[in-house]
Amino acid sequence: MAQVIDAPVAAASNVDGIADKVRAYIGVCQSLAADGVSISDFAQMVLGLLRVSVAAVDAFPMDGTAKKTWVLEAVAQLYDALSAAIVAQLPWPIWILSRRTTRLLVLAAASGAVEFLLPMVRAPSPTPEK
Repeated sequence: MAQVIDAPVAAASNVDGIADKVRAYIGVCQSLAADGVSISDFAQMVLGLLRVSVAAVDAFPMDGTAKKTWVLEAVAQLYDALSAAIVAQLPWPIWILSRRTTRLLVLAAASGAVEFLLPMVRAPSPTPEK
């Protein structure tokens, strides 16, 4: 897949509200992952969702902990929606044993990424030189 996150990001940008953005993003990701998804593509989907959701929650007047909770819940929803598509990459018995641990690892990585992405989302876009 060329930029696997282009379509989900575009879908999320066409709606208002945090929950609606997340639902739109996940819906497109599910369509893209219908025949399975590679770990690399899943990682791109998670990073794209992080950028979309961090930007969305940053616009709302909540404390940082509440914002991070929203973002991590969005990532958990994406993981839960696509976990069956990831199974195609692993033998079923191994997946059954590792699914919870993998979910915790994805959420831990996302938690650290939120702190990294926040300054990037808040940074003003560069202005073209005249």
